[in-house]
Amino acid sequence: MKLSIGLINVLLTGALAHAVKRQEAVPFCAEGDPGNISQGPYASVQDCLDVCYMRETVGDRFGQICRGHCDGIAIIGGFTSWLCDTNDQFV
Repeated sequence: MKLSIGLINVLLTGALAHAVKRQEAVPFCAEGDPGNISQGPYASVQDCLDVCYMRETVGDRFGQICRGHCDGIAIIGGFTSWLCDTNDQFV
């Protein structure tokens, strides 16, 4: 009995994990609302991409989750700071 419950648990967990959308599957924002997310600055583009999600405010996807765009801002000294932006108007 314990073996069958354990097996069912593993199968259900695997099915649920497969159903979760991957980060790449979320489309970019046409015009997103950052809401209460911190828009940066971030030290690396990956740090920015990990948290740069918003809600769409225009179009067919209104109200759905979308990915923001991470824009690099050059800082004196050759460093780049990354900001989570609502659209790609500066890219």
